[in-house]
Amino acid sequence: MPVNSVFILGRNACRMPHSKGKELTFLGNGRSLTNERKDELIVEGVKVRASQPGRMKLPEKRNSSDHHTMDTLDVFSQGSRNLWLIGDTNSLECKQISRRVRMDKVGVSTYIICTCVSKLSTAATGTFCIFRRRKEESNSWHLAVVQSFSYLNEDGTDIVHLLEWSGSVMTHGQPSFYKASTWIDFMTHFTLRTFSVEAIEFYYINQVRGNSFDSLPISDATRSAADGGIQCNADGPDRVPKCITIPVHRNGLNHFSLMDLNVESTPFLTKSKLAPRKRKKEQSELSLAWSKPPNRFPTKKSLQCALVVSRLDGSCLHKDDLKSLGDAKGLFFFPSPVEESTLQEFFGVSQSDYSSVCDEINGITINEAEMVLRRYSKVTYQLCNATSLLPENHLQHSYHSYTRVFAAGDVSPELSPGDVTTINLPTINRQVSFQFLPSRKLFEYIPLSVGVVDKSLHGITVTNGIIQRIVKCLGKNGLFTYRPRCPHFGSLSFIGQRSSSTVAQPNPSEGDVKNFWYYRKHLNQVWWCLVIKVVNILTSNLVSLGLKEFFHLSKLMPFLFPNSFLDGAREFCQFAILTINFVNTIHCDENDDFGIEIDDIALTALATLLTCGHLTQSLLLQVRATIHHINTFGLTAPTTCGYQVVSDNIEVQSIQFFIGFGLGICYRIVDGWTHAFLPATHSHLTSAPLFILNGKVFSRFENCNILAWGKGKERKK
Repeated sequence: MPVNSVFILGRNACRMPHSKGKELTFLGNGRSLTNERKDELIVEGVKVRASQPGRMKLPEKRNSSDHHTMDTLDVFSQGSRNLWLIGDTNSLECKQISRRVRMDKVGVSTYIICTCVSKLSTAATGTFCIFRRRKEESNSWHLAVVQSFSYLNEDGTDIVHLLEWSGSVMTHGQPSFYKASTWIDFMTHFTLRTFSVEAIEFYYINQVRGNSFDSLPISDATRSAADGGIQCNADGPDRVPKCITIPVHRNGLNHFSLMDLNVESTPFLTKSKLAPRKRKKEQSELSLAWSKPPNRFPTKKSLQCALVVSRLDGSCLHKDDLKSLGDAKGLFFFPSPVEESTLQEFFGVSQSDYSSVCDEINGITINEAEMVLRRYSKVTYQLCNATSLLPENHLQHSYHSYTRVFAAGDVSPELSPGDVTTINLPTINRQVSFQFLPSRKLFEYIPLSVGVVDKSLHGITVTNGIIQRIVKCLGKNGLFTYRPRCPHFGSLSFIGQRSSSTVAQPNPSEGDVKNFWYYRKHLNQVWWCLVIKVVNILTSNLVSLGLKEFFHLSKLMPFLFPNSFLDGAREFCQFAILTINFVNTIHCDENDDFGIEIDDIALTALATLLTCGHLTQSLLLQVRATIHHINTFGLTAPTTCGYQVVSDNIEVQSIQFFIGFGLGICYRIVDGWTHAFLPATHSHLTSAPLFILNGKVFSRFENCNILAWGKGKERKK
């Protein structure tokens, strides 16, 4: 059954034809063709013709009135959706519609599935839902309120506690519980039920018609501003009023057990002990904000690998050089399975050959795998493997593979002569110079890419049990299965609100996409609380790396656009990205560029700091570096990603790389790695993974998964 559905409490309902031969045929530009008799309806087996085009009225039953009337809308929509109705019991009958509809708020109580669940609390207590038992013979639907979820229990079970509505009504189709104003009154209309989440089909809902709580009338957000059709509420599922407090008996964390998941790691980024500088007389607000020390610093006595990228002749790279796709466009890249060195080789294969390569690399030797890749390869590249660059006696240092990549320019780090190592990459006209320095050096400059191995930034260690549940919720391929500008394989999901231009077409229950966004129909909502809890934990500390490295954004943006940062630095990025075994083609995220208008606003503000007498020389160097960066690359949104290699077999070796193609740099993805970068400044991609066990190479390996997640698209207005 599709996720987006409508529920009606009442005995009468309507159903649009949806049998064979009645599907929509899409002609492009929003046009569609249907069966010529599109105004003919089937109501409980009886054909009815609407009195006006697009208008449908139910047969009169039980003193039927306009309360049972709705309009069908002649707008683009996809698929069919369900309606549920109730008589004098709590068992709902199921009907269907295949067109978008419009209805008054007064009438038979009507509900629609809420697919806008990004704002749902991680416990979901007090949230309205509808469910049915999967193996029950009657297969009936029931209205309920969530008490709590309990995932990952000690016995491996996942449980939901629901308050099932008993079915009492004031009048036909009008539930009595809406008159309750306290928990004692409310509980008399419900019965507590406990289910395994696997045993029920479950959806969150919004009410779009009928009587409701006095303090919570039906929201105008359930109507599309474009056509007046019903849609789910962008603020999330309906909840009981605050005056009704639902008691929850918790055992630890009632919906998520973190046993054996806590990360044991020595943090690389430690909280700063520097106190903010006192404001001086006549010091501007921007000067004060610029003087504020970072919240975190790298640990003392730790090292960094600083890399400066230029052309082969040592000259500065132009921004178009960094964004170049070369011959790599449209190809998927496999890493060489040969033991890694300073130079890592990659083989580009076409999208049509990708599956064939994966099928052939299935338990063959390293040399045989190399031969397969060379046979299918359209182009090969050698890039600097930043992960392989290690300082002498690195085991004696707290290194954490802390790597920072800068573009050579008028205001860029100058590495100490004599201690610099240079790597030439003639096929892409790049020269990479690197040097090992104390980790707290060069903080006046803005890197384009930074990597560090620090699992404390992740919050928890993910298990395959968690990954299996994520797949149950989001589907094997995730919520975002295809991007024309950047094809991919594996699971990809965006968790959080994105721009309306990225959202799919509306359907009968969801309405105007310009007013809100929604999930695709294969989201399994019974697992959503687990997914959002995991994502919240994984991303909560992750952004601290980007905040520290990209000081020009963390200092400038909250000052220039304070209304977008009311919640402080934690709102630096807007939505989360979640991938499993993900590989994509080369691209540059041009949409993450803030644009010339914001660049000009920032440059004007920074110009005032150059003549400010309250900044140290180090802070003034930060200002000059920021001005140079904006003039060269513009202001762009950062992305910070975490990676965990989750395997039930510790002997399996995974080989996958993040490739900063425009920089000539690649990083091997290892367990606990975090990467912060500016994705609009240079072309990049994620390579295909390979797995090695006992000298045999595989393109896939059971219960060995590479999980990646991140924060992106900074709020700017």
